[in-house]
Amino acid sequence: MFNRILPLLSLLALFLQGCAFSQVISEHTQRGTLVKEEGTGVVVERSRRKMIELVSPLSVRVYEEVERQETTKRYYQNVRIRSEATPKEFPYWDVWTKLLLSTTVIPLFTPDYWTEASYIGPNCRLLPEACIVQDVPKVLARDPLVEAGARSTIQRQQNVPQPDTVSLFINGFHKGDLRIGSDDVVAVDLHDYPDLAAWHKPLKLTFKYHDAYAYSLLPLAEVERIFGQGGAAVPAGAP
Repeated sequence: MFNRILPLLSLLALFLQGCAFSQVISEHTQRGTLVKEEGTGVVVERSRRKMIELVSPLSVRVYEEVERQETTKRYYQNVRIRSEATPKEFPYWDVWTKLLLSTTVIPLFTPDYWTEASYIGPNCRLLPEACIVQDVPKVLARDPLVEAGARSTIQRQQNVPQPDTVSLFINGFHKGDLRIGSDDVVAVDLHDYPDLAAWHKPLKLTFKYHDAYAYSLLPLAEVERIFGQGGAAVPAGAP
C-alpha cells in the first residue's frame, strides 16, 4: 500500500511545484544605482573666469574662478530584469490522469511527460494573454557595470595676474581705471572726484573687472557726510 501512495505523493508535489512554476519570457540587464565613483587622478583645467566682489561700498576684491575636471570611473549596480510569467489556468484533467497512472509502471517509461509536460500550463511565450507576466529585478553584486565619468570642482584663486585694473563708473559715467593692489583689493577715495560733491544726489558705483561686475549705492546723506569732512572718503561702518 505504501508503495502506491509514495508515487502519488511525489506527483502531487510535482503538481504543486508546477502551479507555482514561472516561465521565463525574456531577460536583459540594465544599469542600476550608482554605487561609487573613483577618481583617476587625471585632471584638466576647463575654464578660468575673472570675478569681483564688494568688500565695502567703496572697495572691491578681484579673484579668478578656476574650474577643473577629473576623469572618473563610475560603478553601477548591474541589474538583471527577468520577465517571468505564471499561467492563469492549468489542465487539471491531465493532472488527474497522471495521478491515476502514477500507481502503475507507466511513469517509468515516459519520465519527461511527468516532469515537463502540460501540468506547467500553456506556453506563456506563445500565449501571453493566458498568463500573468511580471518583471523580476535582481542585482548581480559580483558583476557591476563600470562607465567612464567626470566630476568638476570650482576653486577660488587669489593673486590674480598683475598688472591689472578695475574700471570705475559712478552714476553711469566712467571715472577711470583703478590699479589693483598686491592684496587684490581696489579702494575708491571719493575726494579724487571733487565734482561729485556738486551733484547732490545718491551715487551708484559700478566696478567692472573684465566681464565681471560689482555694484554699490551710497545714499545722499552718506555722500554729504563724506564731502563734509576732511578725512578719507570712507563711509561709516566700512572695514
